[in-house]
Amino acid sequence: MEKIVRKWLVAFVALGALAGGSAQASNTAPVIVMSITPTNYGMVYFTHAGTRTQIPSCGAASNSRYAFSVATPGGQAMLSTLLTAFATHKPVTIVGTSACDQAAPDTESAAYFVISD
Repeated sequence: MEKIVRKWLVAFVALGALAGGSAQASNTAPVIVMSITPTNYGMVYFTHAGTRTQIPSCGAASNSRYAFSVATPGGQAMLSTLLTAFATHKPVTIVGTSACDQAAPDTESAAYFVISD
């Protein structure tokens, strides 16, 4: 299981590097996930305890919340990783996309996150 999670993490990091990053994409130091809210329309919202940098204007009202879609295998892998971090109380470093998804217009989308030891 750990090997699979690590492979997905590497894939997300590579995807983030290929996609490039905007100067407005937020990120966190290692933080603890405080809540996870899946919705019936395929979005997952989650909050964290800790600081966040460079919040885009669309997500300024919800500075400790990120969102992502679980409509793709990548989003489902992100949810699995996030649930693992939450259940084990492991800190995560979160990197945003600098954009708010149409389904979550007040919340920055998460590009990827990394579980810390």
